[in-house]
Amino acid sequence: MFGICTDLHHDLIFDSHKHLGAFINAMNESNVDFIIQLGDFCFTQSHNRSILDLWNTFDSPSYHVIGNHDLEFSTSVDEVVDFYGMVAAYYSFDFNGESSYLLDPVSISSLISKIRPAIIETASPNFTGSKESKAGNHYELF
Repeated sequence: MFGICTDLHHDLIFDSHKHLGAFINAMNESNVDFIIQLGDFCFTQSHNRSILDLWNTFDSPSYHVIGNHDLEFSTSVDEVVDFYGMVAAYYSFDFNGESSYLLDPVSISSLISKIRPAIIETASPNFTGSKESKAGNHYELF
């Protein structure tokens, strides 16, 4: 079991700390295996370290996806990757024999037609995607 949150918009929503704290507490109490935030989390400014610190109070692995608003005060996608402590702008991880792919829809939107077939070809044997399936993170990609 895992948890997902999206569009915290920390810099735009005055009580986002409260919302994220409630999410983290609920996920820790539910003993979920990991959490993912799907973009528009916060701007890459030093005063936002506190919201990242709150995110990092989750007891198990946590993952980020970059949203368009995460880039508003950044000079590059790499700056967001570094600020969030991500391994890369898009990456995969395995859990209980299943592979998960976290994509960076902001940077790769022009490459979708090339990336989707590659994901399907290299995905784990349990991948059930089809030409009709949809996968999306911050934006609908397919």
